[in-house]
Amino acid sequence: MHHLDLRRPRARVGRLVAIYLLVLSLAAGLTGAIISRHDFVAGTHVAAGPVSLVPSSKVSSASSVMACRNISHYPILPQSGKIFMGVTTPHAGWSMNGTAKFSQQVGTQPLDVMFYAGWGGKPAFDATPFNNIHNAGMMPMLDWEPWNYLTPSATTVGKFNQSNFSDASLMSGSYLGFIESWALGIKKLGYPVALSFAHEMNGNWYPWAASVNGNSPASFVALWKYVHDIFSQVGANNVIWVWSPNVSYPGSTTLSSLWPGSNYVNWAGVVGYYWGSANASTPSFSQIFGPTLSQIAKITNKPVMITETAGSNSSGQKIQWMSSFFRGLASHPQIIGFNWFNIVKHHNWTVASSPGALNAFRNGLATISLATFSNPHQIGASGTTLPVSIKGSGNNCGKTIANKISPNTKNSSVSWTGTLRSPVSVKAEPQNSSAVVSWSAPSAQMSNQIIGYIVTPYLGTIEQPPSIFKNIATTEHVTDLTNGDSYTFRVAAMYSGGVSAKSAPSAAIVPSITSRLNISQSAMGKP
Repeated sequence: MHHLDLRRPRARVGRLVAIYLLVLSLAAGLTGAIISRHDFVAGTHVAAGPVSLVPSSKVSSASSVMACRNISHYPILPQSGKIFMGVTTPHAGWSMNGTAKFSQQVGTQPLDVMFYAGWGGKPAFDATPFNNIHNAGMMPMLDWEPWNYLTPSATTVGKFNQSNFSDASLMSGSYLGFIESWALGIKKLGYPVALSFAHEMNGNWYPWAASVNGNSPASFVALWKYVHDIFSQVGANNVIWVWSPNVSYPGSTTLSSLWPGSNYVNWAGVVGYYWGSANASTPSFSQIFGPTLSQIAKITNKPVMITETAGSNSSGQKIQWMSSFFRGLASHPQIIGFNWFNIVKHHNWTVASSPGALNAFRNGLATISLATFSNPHQIGASGTTLPVSIKGSGNNCGKTIANKISPNTKNSSVSWTGTLRSPVSVKAEPQNSSAVVSWSAPSAQMSNQIIGYIVTPYLGTIEQPPSIFKNIATTEHVTDLTNGDSYTFRVAAMYSGGVSAKSAPSAAIVPSITSRLNISQSAMGKP
């Protein structure tokens, strides 16, 4: 489906409010840890998102569903034997209002939110929609479209022959810097992001599609690998790659010719809608998705996600379609999740287009084994250190924190208190965009063993995202600082029974690009 008006809104009033302006409040409490892992080994797909389930009986307002809160369990996606629900809403990511309303209506918060971004004009990477979704407790899913959706040709129906977005043009090198910048931006997020790149490639309505614009199935596969390899080269391994064709139709490109290979795809996706008037017979999940699912099953055993779906009531059978849709989900164990296109566009695709439709959707959710936020925490099987972020109920919800944590560590639950002894004599030594911070451990306390430290930088009186170190070393390297800014540091001790108040601040230091050189010279005995 074309999504010409669903991307970044032209006016972004107040977009940097709420979540971005909050700072961490230790007194507010902090529990839980997000463990995320993305494994490119065939058949292994582990990714965790920050999550929280609000039972339908307790949903009183949209804001209550989306509030930042303590989180103690994070699901692995996919969850064995379960299906997760996602959603797309108007200006998703840039505004969370539609997602909040959807959550309230269906009584369950989605596990992912999908939004769209085009390549026209090579827009700079902006973390705002990703962080808005992540901070609201869901996994961002980017539908990344290599074309200019604002040109006149994008408003017409037919072949979109934007020659500067042909497969060959996209691989010519002119977009290399753009792709790298987005790859680095997503990498820096530090949490899982599902990426549906160049979707519906088996159709004829996008300039990257295999049957238009001088493209071929081979050139599409080459394009996919080209972009994927750039992400791999910069280390953006928090990406879940979703290969997402449209449901097959007479004349569409054969799916097997578009498959990039198991090493380049994590989830196979399918886009399919019940248009109503075009499918006037009794709605059937099998009619719409069956042939495509059969083709995918012959290509790969990767998990399958229905990346876009919804139903129209143009033939008066939307309620029947919803019932058939959920029956179909339950009968296809390879399907791990779906995204509902909850937008009025061409048709009213929303779940609440009528009271009957909403009731059918809620009833349908009750018939499947729905992945929720209450599953026991799991860790990937690999021994690789995992990126961790911690979300608290206080300010600065959802900030990503560098955490030295063992992959065998289970769910972290820390109670915060100001009664335990704090570290003393905090010192900091500037480096390039970082600092080495050291301190003296507090004296031992009965029944309370030190299990780690929390180092918090300050710009003046403004608290910055802390780093959590799950070990008892008293010297640590704090990264992601800005050269030329003046920082002080305060350290809190994590005990088996809680967390101390923060120490007195260190003396101020200023990281700079020359700091590392000075330290190296000193280490070599040079003045």
